[in-house]
Amino acid sequence: MKQKYIWTLALFFLNLTMAQAEIYKWVDDNGQVHYSEKAPDNKQQSATEIRIRPHTPQTPLISPEQRRQQRDNLLRAFDEERQLRKDAEAKKQQDEARRRKNCLRARDKFKNYERASALYDLDEQGERVYLSDAQRRRAVDNIKKQIEKWCN
Repeated sequence: MKQKYIWTLALFFLNLTMAQAEIYKWVDDNGQVHYSEKAPDNKQQSATEIRIRPHTPQTPLISPEQRRQQRDNLLRAFDEERQLRKDAEAKKQQDEARRRKNCLRARDKFKNYERASALYDLDEQGERVYLSDAQRRRAVDNIKKQIEKWCN
């Protein structure tokens, strides 16, 4: 126990001496700059003492309440971002499901167009109006465009 106490005191005094250490700067006869904790022994060389300013933090200390508020704001921002990503993913899945559904419908309609010997539309009275060859080609071209739109 005494040894631990002695080591603690030794470290404390070591830190005190290091905190108060002086640093000297001087130039020797060869023009080389030196830095040391001791002034040069040679009295012909003049040394200048360098004062080191203690470091002060750039950001001011904040109160625990301000820290809690910053944390809450950050957590709220994370939650909002998470919700936005979740909503975007849900919308993406809905759009993909709609694309698949429309693709299947367009392909099914195209197969029916290919198999049918004649295509028709219904008029206002519910009567069949058969399509001409040119109208049929346009209908097939339109359904191919729909397949390109929804299936690619």
